[in-house]
Amino acid sequence: MPGLPLEGRVAIVTGASSGLGRRFARVLHGAGATVVGHENGAKFAHEEPGSGDVVGFGPVYGLIEPRPHLAFAPVLRKVLVDIAAHGLELARWGYVTISIDLFCDGERIPPGCTQYDSEPFYKRHPEWSMFGKNAWDCMRAVDVLETLEFVDRGRIGCIGHSLGGHTSLCAAAFDERIAAAVSNCGAIGWQRGTDHWSRPQDPAKKRGPVSDYCYLPNFAPYIQEPARPVPCDFDGLMMLAAPRPLLVQGSEGEFENLETVARVLRAQAVYHALGAGDRIGMFSFPGEHNFPPGAKRFAFAWLDRWLGHTPAIPTIWPGQAV
Repeated sequence: MPGLPLEGRVAIVTGASSGLGRRFARVLHGAGATVVGHENGAKFAHEEPGSGDVVGFGPVYGLIEPRPHLAFAPVLRKVLVDIAAHGLELARWGYVTISIDLFCDGERIPPGCTQYDSEPFYKRHPEWSMFGKNAWDCMRAVDVLETLEFVDRGRIGCIGHSLGGHTSLCAAAFDERIAAAVSNCGAIGWQRGTDHWSRPQDPAKKRGPVSDYCYLPNFAPYIQEPARPVPCDFDGLMMLAAPRPLLVQGSEGEFENLETVARVLRAQAVYHALGAGDRIGMFSFPGEHNFPPGAKRFAFAWLDRWLGHTPAIPTIWPGQAV
């Protein structure tokens, strides 16, 4: 990571006792950071600073299955929960960040399962939903951040892409500690002509990575009866976030297909009623379901504005028009 200004900063690396996590720790240490390594149940040697390796500790905090990838802790007083694994870019931008694996992904894929196979989760918790579990995990990440003395509890933001996008919205709706949120390509609209939101969990009919993921088992009746009124829509979640700043982003095609503009405008009426009409925004971009540099730059600027942050460097995308 050439050029990273990590002198005097702290990096917390999960899974640091071996493999990729240990390599991350060594690179960060070589860039000047003080590195704290964490591994659940790990027993690995404590190594002296300056040895070219990591200062190791055993489990240093307790979480409800959050397993963050990587957390940077620069000496700043803003913090950003990052669901979509953009932690490195956000850290370069000058934020304290924590990036979490959502269940069924990264280090949280159950043994013998493919990515985003949610069947084991529902066997254990038949009354829960992945939709709610993901928001819960994000809220537990906020709990962890609040234990850090260099974190300003009044300036915690949340950003996510795709699955992380609607998780960011949901977490902001139910956790008032999140001061600003960005949802990028969060598919914030109920798709009734497909089983996208409530895929069957049949072990005999596996469809492969991602395609076995079930967000909301109890949404199945609304797929089977497309005319049945849905008791809660995504604009309702946006309203719950008011008057805290919220940015909704997505591709032009998604905005059209999911009627995003109409949803944001309905939520904006509540923001206006609370005297916060400028605190909800939307941004669309050409192309596919993605988080391109232009969208990131707009999202980061939105967070900078509402979290009172000044970027640490001029750009994290040299040579790219943003």
